[in-house]
Amino acid sequence: MHPVVRRAEDLVVIDESLFLNGSFVTAHGSDVLAVDDSTTEQVIAHVRAASYEDIDRAVEAARLAQPEWAATPLAERRAIVAAAGEKLAAMGDEVIALIMAEVGTPRSEARVAQLGAAIRAFQHASEFADVVQDREPVGTAEVIHEPAGVIAAVTPWNYPLFLMGLKVAPALIAGCAVIAKPSELAPLSTMTLARVLAEAGIPDGVFALVQGDGNVGGYLAGHPGLDLVTFTGSVATGRRVAAAAAEHGVRTTLELGGKSASLVMDPTLAVEAARFTLANAMSNAGQTCAALTRLIVPRATMADVESVLEAECSGLVVGDPRDDSTSVGPLVSERERDRVRAMIAEAEASGMRIVAGGSKTPAGCERGWFVQPTVVVESEPTSRLAREEVFGPVLSVIAYDSPEHAVELAEETEFGLVARVWDVDDSRFETTARRLRVGGVSRNGVATEWAAPFGGVKASGYGRERGRAGIEEFLVAKAIHQ
Repeated sequence: MHPVVRRAEDLVVIDESLFLNGSFVTAHGSDVLAVDDSTTEQVIAHVRAASYEDIDRAVEAARLAQPEWAATPLAERRAIVAAAGEKLAAMGDEVIALIMAEVGTPRSEARVAQLGAAIRAFQHASEFADVVQDREPVGTAEVIHEPAGVIAAVTPWNYPLFLMGLKVAPALIAGCAVIAKPSELAPLSTMTLARVLAEAGIPDGVFALVQGDGNVGGYLAGHPGLDLVTFTGSVATGRRVAAAAAEHGVRTTLELGGKSASLVMDPTLAVEAARFTLANAMSNAGQTCAALTRLIVPRATMADVESVLEAECSGLVVGDPRDDSTSVGPLVSERERDRVRAMIAEAEASGMRIVAGGSKTPAGCERGWFVQPTVVVESEPTSRLAREEVFGPVLSVIAYDSPEHAVELAEETEFGLVARVWDVDDSRFETTARRLRVGGVSRNGVATEWAAPFGGVKASGYGRERGRAGIEEFLVAKAIHQ
């Protein structure tokens, strides 16, 4: 199911960008979103934004449809969600092409971290669906779980399909109706989600998709017809979303920014940690909330670490994400590129040592929103680069003088999303992991467990996604006394 498009001045204009009651219909907003290709700078589409009245219609339809959807047997809800994931997988090349254009993620990375992760979100929601039926005896009472109701899901542009899938799939499994609002910078790939849900048989009103900028998102987040708002994005926007929802007593979950540390406690692991951390920090051109953007190492290892990072950076290929040799693509927009370059230039002007990269345009990338992969040695751990989320291909390296100092440096930020601790000593790893105020800690190069809860503390937000916890966020406990 494709929205109808028309041409104006040789640009595709998508007027039917509102997905409502099972099909794409004309949106009535006055704004038209210009979607550009992050590599060529060319506008590839115009997407009509939703009006406030469109959002009212979507909420009304959701409120009418949600009770029946909640009453639908879990096996049927699970089957629709699973089928949507299968249909998304069948659209592989089309989805990857959209993400390479909108976001700039290199092809091989987009296949795994963008499309593959989105498919997995639907698969895992289906696999953990039985949590909906849990009944817990508490003394003479029994606790059951019911759908939260009508949900607004507001997501950013860095992983447009994956992050929306992490919210939509478990919410549908839980029996909620969902109104999805993606970022205005990456609206096209998210429209495929509406298509696959329609083809999978989602009932009218249970899922809606509205397009627009922050004004549209703000109106949706503050709508009195909602029961929960789930948001992923920046700290500043997340706080505005929470405030808007709170006006009507609507619950929120927030997955916000990060400034995650890769903490080397064992010097013998410093070189391995440096290679791993650099690759992680450069993934999706650094546009990842959970990216390891601070490498904290024993001072005695700094020379070796810097040498390895310089060599590894020299092997990174910056360029068109459609070229299979590319390892780092562009940022999502001109504004993001300019912001990140300005932060690097500030570090250069302050005298910080730039091990690799810098604020200049990468060679051969005069067109597009490109930033050089950059490694900065932080002489002052309270600098902006060391404490603030950059959201670009920048890694800060910080030396410590004692294990106590290492933990202090790791905590020298308002964020608390994830961390990685490099240590062969079991007891020391356990102690360090418990001292870090973050939502999750990984050891050495071990892969994170998908089904484990993901989310942050402090300024990184509250609420959890993935696995059992991801579905539980969309349920409400009810005590039955008899």
